[in-house]
Amino acid sequence: MNAAHSPHHGPRVSRCRHFGLLLSGLAVACPLAWSAGEEAAAPAQVAALTLQQTRDLAIKNNLVLRAQREALVAAGHLEQAEYGAFEPELVSSYEREANERENTIEQQISQGTAFFKEQNDLFALGAEGVLPTGTRYRVGWSERDLYNNLRVRVTDPYRRQFQAFLGLSLTQPLLKDFGFNATLARLRLAREDAHLARQDYRRQMMLVLGATETAYWDLHVAQQRALLRGESVAVAEKLLAGNRERVSEGRMAEIELVEAEAGLAQRRSLAAEADQTVVDAAGRLRTLFAQPIEGSAWMILATDTLPPAGSTPPVEEAVADAMTHHPEYLARLRKVEQENIRIAYARNQRWPQVDLKASFGKNGLGDDFYGAWDDIEHKSYDSWSLGLEVRVPILTGVRRANELGAANARRRESLLQLKAAEVEIANNLFAARRKVDGLREVADNYDRVVDAGRRLLDSEQARLAEGRSESRRLLEVETKYADARVAALESRGEYEKARIEFELSAGRLLLTRGMELPPDPAEAREEPIDVSP
Repeated sequence: MNAAHSPHHGPRVSRCRHFGLLLSGLAVACPLAWSAGEEAAAPAQVAALTLQQTRDLAIKNNLVLRAQREALVAAGHLEQAEYGAFEPELVSSYEREANERENTIEQQISQGTAFFKEQNDLFALGAEGVLPTGTRYRVGWSERDLYNNLRVRVTDPYRRQFQAFLGLSLTQPLLKDFGFNATLARLRLAREDAHLARQDYRRQMMLVLGATETAYWDLHVAQQRALLRGESVAVAEKLLAGNRERVSEGRMAEIELVEAEAGLAQRRSLAAEADQTVVDAAGRLRTLFAQPIEGSAWMILATDTLPPAGSTPPVEEAVADAMTHHPEYLARLRKVEQENIRIAYARNQRWPQVDLKASFGKNGLGDDFYGAWDDIEHKSYDSWSLGLEVRVPILTGVRRANELGAANARRRESLLQLKAAEVEIANNLFAARRKVDGLREVADNYDRVVDAGRRLLDSEQARLAEGRSESRRLLEVETKYADARVAALESRGEYEKARIEFELSAGRLLLTRGMELPPDPAEAREEPIDVSP
């Protein structure tokens, strides 16, 4: 049958044979519709995929994982944005002011005029910023272009003067807002948010990989089930053809022909159900790597076979691994560190605001811009100040005290959640390990049932050929044998899925698949997180 022919066309008798041809021949004859992450220019009707290719497709194209990847990028940008708090700012200003008033007698005597009139231009340029210690600084220059009617003698004209200042001012908090814990709190919280986003991304990667592998083995089992049902149909067809010959030769009662036809119809129904299971499994797998059916292959062919049963590490070892690799545990550990940062900041904010303020600069005055700057360069018209500013809550600092109490409560909450994660991981690993061991025993027992059923079927077929058995008996034996083969296949698939679940519970799935994210250098430089009560 042509590979492009849909399995929904043609007589029902050929459906299982058609699928068997797909599995046995088209994986080699048809070009791959996809490579790992690439779609062929002219997709075939069958996409043959290995498990690794399927993983790569899911990691690249899964929409939920792509969204989580964008969240990780956003968290990185927000962390870098917090460094902007220490970026100096260039501040410039210009102001024009005009003033005109009538002088008092005292002002007339001192200023030598009955009215005062001025028009000034004020310029300022400087750099402002804050240091990680909490020190706020400003380095700047200001210029005042003064034009007024102040005069020494009545006969003096309107005069214009330039007054300049160049200096540095510092404000250093001594208690509240002092030091790295207060000044770097927002940056450290943003960094922890980036670590959390990284663990959320790892967790989503694990979930997508686990779901992809599970769906892949579901598809493999569904394909093999369809093949087994197809073989069962072939056995019933052969039996029906033989019975027809025997009935025509008068060597068999016609009722056995009816029984063979009923057995064939039943097996065709099971084969049709198996075909639909393949379609459903392929759809679930396609959804994981966001591949719609339109414009692509209608069938995915899982080319890898189930791996042999392997060893599973002891629960104690897996729990120890989880404390290093499990994203849920690491994320809750980061939550504890965030609360440590908030507590340190809240404690700092309970102190009174005591600021040391200092400034130093030089003044200049001249008839023009250059004259004013000449004074600054060559004369010592210094200006300085030094002082303290204190702000203390009149009452007891209600707001800050309760903020500290809330921070301590949230830290206790995060520690309890961390402990809950430890307990949950340990219990999940214990249950997953028991499930793996139980399913392996089930699979081994079904293998023994299949072996016995095959010998019994061979014996019954020989007895029927010798005329010492009936079609009904052979159909019963073949049904039990076919069901045992399907059960053995499904138990092997469930065992492999249980192994995936165990590695998910241990947080080792990315590591064992060679898809772990590269280590974060920032985490390697950090001190251990304080998780003491």
